[in-house]
Amino acid sequence: MGLTVPLWKFIIDSALFLAIGYAAFYAFRRVSRYTGSLHRLILYSAISLALATAGRILDLLRDFSSHYKVMLRSVVSFIYFVSIIGIIYALLNYIAQVERRIFPEACTKHGELKVEPGSYLFLFDEPEEILGLLEGTTAAILAITRNPELYNELGNRVRRIWVSMAVETAIPPTKLHMIQDVMIRFLKSAGRGIVVVDCVEYLTLYNDFDTIFKFLTALKDYVTVMDSTLVVAIKRGTLSGRELKLLEREFRRIEELVAEE
Repeated sequence: MGLTVPLWKFIIDSALFLAIGYAAFYAFRRVSRYTGSLHRLILYSAISLALATAGRILDLLRDFSSHYKVMLRSVVSFIYFVSIIGIIYALLNYIAQVERRIFPEACTKHGELKVEPGSYLFLFDEPEEILGLLEGTTAAILAITRNPELYNELGNRVRRIWVSMAVETAIPPTKLHMIQDVMIRFLKSAGRGIVVVDCVEYLTLYNDFDTIFKFLTALKDYVTVMDSTLVVAIKRGTLSGRELKLLEREFRRIEELVAEE
């Protein structure tokens, strides 16, 4: 039984067999290292790559046998079809799982807003003052924050978006369009709700203030359309006088609302 294909084709088939086989071996060795969505991605990918490796073995057999060429071609095509579908499913499933963590849906729909719909500026000395502002509301809350643990005592009504450069489940401060997308998705799922942005100072470390100002005014416009509430919470003394005055032109000081009540 001799080689029935050009040598260059046999070399390519052999190289693909080694590459795909090593990838399957590499993936299987790492299946037990991870949990959750990453575990499923690696497991499904490893199985699909193992099938593709089997397909490469049959391809190599075809290189040496013309008798079974037609029959093996159908089997190989089916194996590759299944392995490609498996890889596609693994990737889409992983992306969906990651998006569920990054783009949370509201757990409460059409709850009562303690703060009436609108966009507000809230100056605080201690972060815990933000919690006092939110107490009593039954509406869904989205916190875009540097300190997700701050909102733990509010329970499951709060969905937290961690703004950070450190981990993949957080949103980087340079990705303002992603933060905006998160808010829009959240409010659509909630019907109406409260969005708290308490990390303006951190955002200005990675973006100039004019960019942040445009970003916040865009959030304000979306909140207005969705009959919801936006609270821009800023620690006193962290912004310049000019920056604060610009924000006050667009956002009503929440202290004024409290005084009216």
